[in-house]
Order: sequence, then structure tokens, then C-alpha cells
Amino acid sequence: MSERNLHNLSLATVLPKSVRGIVENSYDIEILNCSAIFSGDNDFYLIETFQESLVARVGCSPRPWLTSWKEYDFEMELLNFLENGGIKAVSPIRKKDGGYVEKIEINEVERPLALFHFINGKRKDELSDAESYKYGKAVANMHRGTEPFRSVWPRFETDLDFLIRNPLDYIQELWSDEKKNEVDFLVNAGGTISMSIDSILK
Repeated sequence: MSERNLHNLSLATVLPKSVRGIVENSYDIEILNCSAIFSGDNDFYLIETFQESLVARVGCSPRPWLTSWKEYDFEMELLNFLENGGIKAVSPIRKKDGGYVEKIEINEVERPLALFHFINGKRKDELSDAESYKYGKAVANMHRGTEPFRSVWPRFETDLDFLIRNPLDYIQELWSDEKKNEVDFLVNAGGTISMSIDSILK
């Protein structure tokens, strides 16, 4: 685990023992151990059971592109669709009540907890040409596999607000002071791209 990841663990919003209690209460699972493994936009916890290892994900804070709890249901349905179609994906685990997402309250804010099967692997900061090709091929297969997917749950529209403007607002909020030059470059580039696309669509 990198130094950055170790530092981020101190920012985890829920103690592992609390996550363990929530998972044992909501899922039909007997847990041997629960430990925080990464904290970023979401907190991740390794759940070890008698049969296998699992990962619990807790949403740390609301995101501009996630405005409804139904969008988490969309995500779970899509992951199951990929898994059932033979495309490797991290499949979610059902709760006792048949759902996939547990609402937990942290500092008077409701946040989502979901449980997934653990896929072992190692992070690589740099990829060879062959590895990049395999990665690109896997992503392309995933996109092709989702073409027939239809969901009863609503999802945000992938318009310019979602693709460019909202992410830029989020970046400015986080990094406007410490990385001003980089942020200014991104904002200017985003504005140019948005105007170009707008002119094409008109």
C-alpha cells in the first residue's frame, strides 16, 4: 500500500468495527475480520469471512453526478448484467432484504454502503504497450456488452454539464488554491471544448 493510501486511511469516515456491525446486521454473513484498505471519494474495507474475502464500499460524500439513491440501484443492476453476460465485473452481494445498497448515517448525512466480491490483483502505475492494448480491449468489450442493457432505474444524462462543467466545478473546489495553474488550464480547455461542441450541435 502506498504512503498516500496509508495517509488517506486516517480520513475514513466509519470505523471498521462499525462497518462490521452494519454488514453483519444487513447481510447473511459471518465476519472474521474487517479492516480499512483505502479512502478517497469512497471508503473501502476488506471483509474476511470463512468462505471468501469481500469489499465494503461506503460513499464518503455526495457527488454532483449522483443526485438520487436510485442511481446506485442502476449501478448494481448494471454490474449484475455484465457478470451474467460473461464480462468480468465486481458483482454486488444481496442484503437480507433482497436489496444491494444500505443507507447509513454519518454526521447526520445518509451515505450508501454496498458489498462486493473481492477481486485480488496488483496496481500498476505504468503499463507496457501490450498491457495497454489488453486494458483497452477489455474496456471496449465492456462497452459493447452494455449496449443491450436497459434499466428500470433512472440515470443522469451524459450531457456537457455531466461530462465537462460539473467535473470542472468539483476540481476547482478541491484544487483551486494548491494547483492554480493546472486548474486554470483545465477550465480554459473545458470552456473551449464546450463551445466547440455547442456550435456543432446547434
